[in-house]
Parts: sequence; structure tokens; C-alpha cells
Amino acid sequence: MDMYHLKQIPSKAQIRRYLRRTLFGKNVFCPECRFRKVLRYENRYRCRRCRVKFSLTSHTWLDGLHLPLETVWLLLWAWTD
Repeated sequence: MDMYHLKQIPSKAQIRRYLRRTLFGKNVFCPECRFRKVLRYENRYRCRRCRVKFSLTSHTWLDGLHLPLETVWLLLWAWTD
């Protein structure tokens, strides 16, 4: 992989936005009860109805993956290329 391709890696904020749009669409909702009123604090969310705490990657196949989002992005990019 040359330096040109490494410069194309989006920032962590852009990756988070892309993940949020891909997983939730326009509005973030609780993965347990599907309630759309959630509170956001730092990089986590909390459902107002069932009070479950979740993040972008929890309740997905990325749950428990202890890699930076940039590394996950590169792995997915290399796998689809």
C-alpha cells in the first residue's frame, strides 16, 4: 500500500459519522427497544425508555473488537478492494 492510499483514510470523526449513518440511518435508536429518544454523552448513548447504554459498535458484529476505527476501516477497505 503506497502513501497515496493512506492519505485517503477518513478521520476518526468521519468514520464515526459513516458508521452512525450506516447502522442507524437518520436517527439513532436503541438497539434493544428501538426507541428513538436517546441521550448522547461522549462516545456513548443511553436509551430514555429502557436505559440501556450502547455505543456505535455495541450490538453489532464489531462488539468487543478492541481495534481503533481507522484500523477497522483499513481492514474493510483492503478486504473489499
